[in-house]
Amino acid sequence: MRVGAYLMPCHPPERPIAEGHRIDVDQLELLERAGCAEAWLGEHFTARWAPGPAPDLLIAQAFSRTSSIRLGPLGQLPCHHPIESAYRAAYLDHLGGGRYQFGVASGALPTDRQVFGVDRVPGLHRAMTFDALDTIVRLWTYGPEGRRGRFWAADVPDESLSPLGHFLMPMQRPHPPIALAAMRADSAHHRRAGAGGHLPVSLTVTPDNRYLARHFATVAAGAAEAGRVADRGDWRIVRDVYVADTDAEARHRARTGAMGRCWEQFLLPLYLRMGLAPLLGRLPNGRTVDPDRIDLDFVAERLWLTGSPDTVAEQLADLCRETGGFGTLLLNVHDFGDELPAWRHSVDLLTTEVLPRVHARESVGAR
Repeated sequence: MRVGAYLMPCHPPERPIAEGHRIDVDQLELLERAGCAEAWLGEHFTARWAPGPAPDLLIAQAFSRTSSIRLGPLGQLPCHHPIESAYRAAYLDHLGGGRYQFGVASGALPTDRQVFGVDRVPGLHRAMTFDALDTIVRLWTYGPEGRRGRFWAADVPDESLSPLGHFLMPMQRPHPPIALAAMRADSAHHRRAGAGGHLPVSLTVTPDNRYLARHFATVAAGAAEAGRVADRGDWRIVRDVYVADTDAEARHRARTGAMGRCWEQFLLPLYLRMGLAPLLGRLPNGRTVDPDRIDLDFVAERLWLTGSPDTVAEQLADLCRETGGFGTLLLNVHDFGDELPAWRHSVDLLTTEVLPRVHARESVGAR
């Protein structure tokens, strides 16, 4: 199991945007120093708690201050012309020396879809996403071509207008790694990830790991339909994790710090309004908790992975066993700007003490 991160990025509304941006870059540097292999950045336009309309700007700055961590957006393709997205991604791939990764989302926030006018027809944003992805991959693979998709058109530049013409391709060939994210089992995004040989990312909003296992079943089904075999090592799972020297300290810091505030004031109310209560309240024993009982204490106890290194190692071992195994744990990163030393200690404990315990358990179980 490898460790990476997912930054929405989340900041309390009173945090100045420029200050939040600086905190994000600092946290990406910290994650690299701790040995994290990759980080993905969300893209949101209408969330005061997640002011991230331009993840490529943050990625470009972070590339100049890091040397090994892979970076990329989980960007909303319905919001951008695919030719523009392809060229900007190719440029960033060169800025990062081949460390860029291209994440795909179709817009989880209804207000984002509304402001771009792609929320009027059910499923339109998803169809736009897949059409855009086809256009981007074809440009990276074959170069410009005359193509009129359902939503966008593309053409071949006139090469006779020397020295103008197409030249910018990604540093990684045929293209950077591509990831598709989803929250629900049976997602078309994960089916598409399997069919295309892309990286599936699961944004976890349920305590039921057996339900989470169905995410990869969808990936595998998509791969089989395309004549492929899905690799569990490609699967990324996003979880909230906080490790401290003792269980009590970890739970207190998570509950009263940036993680708890973000969930209480932003994520939990948002998810409930989005109709995700059946997932949030889904328990491993098959019961479902009533929405009015899903509060921060419920989330902290049921959904987060918190505790001492031994406790979190046991929780991660359970997650591996109950999902069938996965390749990368992505830490759900919050605005830890006011508590960076404690959070740094948490990440260090995770990478230096928790993961070796998990790997040791896996080795014993494999004998």
